[in-house]
Amino acid sequence: MTEAPSGYHLSMDPEARQPVHLNSVPLDELIALQLYFDDMVRELQLIAVGAADDRAAYRLHRLAIHTQHEIARARTELHLQTQAHIDEGRHVADLVIDLRPSAVQATQALIPLVDAFDEASRGGTLLTTPCTDASRRLLSWLVEEVEAQLETHRAPQPYPGAVT
Repeated sequence: MTEAPSGYHLSMDPEARQPVHLNSVPLDELIALQLYFDDMVRELQLIAVGAADDRAAYRLHRLAIHTQHEIARARTELHLQTQAHIDEGRHVADLVIDLRPSAVQATQALIPLVDAFDEASRGGTLLTTPCTDASRRLLSWLVEEVEAQLETHRAPQPYPGAVT
C-alpha cells in the first residue's frame, strides 16, 4: 500500500475500496434525499409489476434498480452514520464511505435518473413528487465529491453553506 500526497492510502488494486469523506453534510436533507430515492424505487417497482408493457417506465425501473444495487452498500453506511449523528442531536456531520473507483459511474448515473424520474412526475405519469431543490443540490454535491475524491484524489470539500 502506498501513501498518496493527500494522506489517502492507495492500494495497488485498482478496484480497492477507498474512503470518500463527506464533510459538513446536512443530515435532515440527506434523510430527505434517501426517502425520495426510497419512494422513487418503490413506485418504479409497482410500475414494473403492473404495467410491463410501458417501455419507458420499464427502462426507468431497470436503471433505478441497477443503480440502487450499485450504491446499496454505501447508502446503508451513510444511513447508519446519519442516524447515529441524529441520535446525538446533531444536524450536520462529517461522514465517510468506502467506495470502489467503479462507484463513480454508478453515482454519476443518479443525476440523469433523477432527471428522468422528475420529468415523469411532472408529466403526471408518476405519483411521487419531484426531487426538491435542496435535495438536488445535495445530490449534485455528493456526486461531485465521489468523482473528485476517487478520480483525482482531491481533498474533501465541505457541503456549501452548511452550518456546523
